[in-house]
Amino acid sequence: GKSILKVSGKNVVMNRQLPVGLFKDKKSDATAVFTGKKSAIDFWVLDGNEFNIYELKAKNKMVGILTEIFFYSNYMRDVYWHNSLETKQNVKIRNPKKTDRSYNKLCDGIKNITKITGWILADEFHPLITDATDAVINIMNDNGIESELQYNKKQYDLKIDINVHK
Repeated sequence: GKSILKVSGKNVVMNRQLPVGLFKDKKSDATAVFTGKKSAIDFWVLDGNEFNIYELKAKNKMVGILTEIFFYSNYMRDVYWHNSLETKQNVKIRNPKKTDRSYNKLCDGIKNITKITGWILADEFHPLITDATDAVINIMNDNGIESELQYNKKQYDLKIDINVHK
């Protein structure tokens, strides 16, 4: 079948579960600005100067996949790439350890990115997302910062074979 991910093969860093918590002054439950303990980008790929963020769903055709990828993509643009929230609001990003999940490579490369693409991946999409014209994705892409932030979707076939042995 066709590959879901297309990468250049050069300077590619890929990993999973990037935490997206944001805290005022210090990391604690009481200082959480939004999205706390378990919120994370499902997986991500830093491909040269392009940063791809993926929200993955299986057997879960919710329209909420759009709000998730919208939030995560703008969060990465504002907090990590442009640092606008971090510097203006004295907030702390919930970071994994520098050695976990290639986080150090992401931190090193994020300042050099030129584009973020938020991808929604699912075996089946909600009817509002699956229309032939992709109207919702087109509206999201008409965002005034088209050169920096875009959205896309890809559907995949979910085939799971499970053998249970006694």
